[in-house]
Parts: sequence; C-alpha cells; structure tokens
Amino acid sequence: MQSMVRVLVVAGLLWGMAGCARGPEATLARAQAFAAEGKPQSAILELKSGLQKAPDDGAMRFMLGRLYRETFNPAAAEPELLRAQKLGINTDGSLALELARVYRAQGEGEKLLAQVAAKDTYPAPIRADILGLRGRVEQAQGQSDAAVATLKLALAADPNSVEAALLGVQIIASKRDFVAALAAIDQQLDKTPENFDAWAYKATLLQAAGRTDDAIAADTKVLKLNPGDFAARLSRAQLLAGQGKLDAAAQDTAQLTQR
Repeated sequence: MQSMVRVLVVAGLLWGMAGCARGPEATLARAQAFAAEGKPQSAILELKSGLQKAPDDGAMRFMLGRLYRETFNPAAAEPELLRAQKLGINTDGSLALELARVYRAQGEGEKLLAQVAAKDTYPAPIRADILGLRGRVEQAQGQSDAAVATLKLALAADPNSVEAALLGVQIIASKRDFVAALAAIDQQLDKTPENFDAWAYKATLLQAAGRTDDAIAADTKVLKLNPGDFAARLSRAQLLAGQGKLDAAAQDTAQLTQR
C-alpha cells in the first residue's frame, strides 16, 4: 500500500512539473492542436492560461485574437491583435488582415481605412483580401468609383480572393441588380459554403429582392454559423412576423431580449 501511495505521489509531482515546464511554444502547439480538432474554446482557454505565465508572447496573443475573431467576438479580438502588433508580430500581413476583419465586423470602417493598408510587401492573397475589405467599406460609404478601382487592384493581386468577390457582389447590388448579385454570391458559396459573410450578405440580398422564404432560410443558416448574430435574429423575427408566424417570431424575439 505504501509503495502504491508513493507511486501516485511521484506521478502527481511529475505531472505538476510537466505542467509548470510547459513553455509558450508547447502551449501554442497545444492550442493549435485544439483548433485543428474544431475545439476553438479549448484553444482559447489554453492560450489564456499560457499568457498568464508569458504575457508578452506575441504569437499566443495573435492566435488568441484570431480565435476570438473566428468565434464572433471581435471586441475581444481587437486588444489581443493590437498587443501582438506592438510585440512585433506582423511580418507577412496576416495580423493586418485580422485587424481589418475585426474593424469591419465592429462597423469601424473609418478605422479600417485609416489603420490597415494593403502593403505591396504582403503576399498577394493577403493583399487582395485587405483590398477587398477596404473596398467594401468604400462602397458602403458611397465611394463607388474608389470601390471599383480597389476591386480591380484586389483581383489583379488574387482573382480567387473571397473578400474581393464579396466586394464585387456589393458593387453589383448597389445597381439594384439582385439577380446578378445573387448569382455571384451563390458562385462564391459554391467555393466556400460555410462563409459567414457570404451567407449574411445573401440573406440581405434575398430580403431586398422580396424573396421572403429564401431570406428566412438564409438567416437560419447565418444563425447556425453564429447563433449570437443579432442582425440575422432580428431579420428572421421580422420576416416570420410578416408571414403571420407569430409563435416562431416570438421565439426569435425572446432570444433578442436575452442578450
């Protein structure tokens, strides 16, 4: 019995020592493994734990910010990304692209245009996506000529850029050609069927085109990707109410009031 107790004590000590010895690189690798397994919350917890011991580790800050953005928490992502930027993590433009996505998700278009540039030194796919995001802000602000010029630059950098494709759809939709815009968004969704922004924009286009049932279906897909999306929840509630489906609308409304 005493020998068994000794084994358990030694094992516990070794486990504790292993935990203490885990450095930033091991923590980052473990977080990356969680993320690869589709467990972003576990990855976030791992990184937060690691940053308590190494608060100035830029790589962990960057990954934490990216995971916050990917799990639809841009407000939490921004300070982590800015901290990583101050720590020197911005070599290939990936961090700039994350910041651009965060600013757009928060409706901070002016900050995106002022603080995130599509540098020529960035790899073409990253440059194209940043240009696409900048162009989407320009189009939303009524700067149509600037948006068209930005789209040309983005497509020249990378014809397969998702952000450039969404900018192209936005430009088409601004001309009230919903048939062409929906065809373009469907073409993109064929390539990236789980793209949240594409589904959110499709839902908006379908509603504008008066296709209520399809708009409800698109809102439902958006909410499957992000159950906390306020705009999709409100849109679906209003559309359901307009169809007289008051019980279903009330369920969405109840979700809104719980926020």
